[in-house]
Amino acid sequence: MSSFKGGVDSQGYSFPTTTDITTSPFYKLASGRTRPVLPSFENPAEESIYRKEHLAAVFRVLGKHGHGEGIAGHCSVRDAVKPDCFWVNPWTKSFSRMKASDLMLVNHAGEVVEGDRAIDASATSLHSALHEANPSLIGIVHVHGPYSKAFSALGRQLDMINQDSCVFHNSHVLVPFGGLIQGRDEGVRISKLLGGESEGLKKIAVLENHGALAFGQSSIDEAAWWFLNFEMCCRAQLLFDSAVGRNQTGKIPEESRVKIIGGTEREFTKFEMGSPEMGWLNFAPYYEDLEWETKGDFKN
Repeated sequence: MSSFKGGVDSQGYSFPTTTDITTSPFYKLASGRTRPVLPSFENPAEESIYRKEHLAAVFRVLGKHGHGEGIAGHCSVRDAVKPDCFWVNPWTKSFSRMKASDLMLVNHAGEVVEGDRAIDASATSLHSALHEANPSLIGIVHVHGPYSKAFSALGRQLDMINQDSCVFHNSHVLVPFGGLIQGRDEGVRISKLLGGESEGLKKIAVLENHGALAFGQSSIDEAAWWFLNFEMCCRAQLLFDSAVGRNQTGKIPEESRVKIIGGTEREFTKFEMGSPEMGWLNFAPYYEDLEWETKGDFKN
């Protein structure tokens, strides 16, 4: 296996690879002499640095794609050294200028452990409750994407109209609007809707009249990809609704000759494309672009 753990290697990869291809979770999804593998670490401190750098990268990517909206939005990653704490962005810091050194460490009580800047009250209360209630949760992404915001007002889930939407089959949940988030109660309420540790957490919580929360069980990279992918699915859904003339009741006109992906096909597609590892891998091209464009500035 490659000992590469971060950045972009000589081949342009932003992930380690192995020639022992059967050990890779992507063994059957590619051909050739090597396969990607998730990074391994010598110790928790090394992994903590990796997680912080990738959280900073997530902010940069979100900013680049237009998801830095004023002072709104917050993303977090569980610390590898102190798993009862998480790193989160300081309030008002530009997504497009975020660095690993800017991030703040917060514990499950919502108290700042490291850092001197202010943090959005909704970030400390929401993320602390979610991380505490779900030990397998590594990363959370919450920004106000225009398409997921619009879709969140419709009070329904995605139709399985393409292979990307199948990733979210039975893996996104609606959360009724509860006003501006300022207390832990909202995080507790959302946690109860995400599913248990044994069955696997949902990928997306659709906060009605608000936007989306995305969750990663392998990494913050995974959570970022689920958000970006869900945002694109919401855009496709809104285009689909417009094309078929969907009415306000949410029903598709009977005369529309639309094709919805069936149960067997959607389950297979979700199995192949919807694993935590696939979520992590799908963010890799974004990370590679960012590393090339910034020369790794976000890791400082």
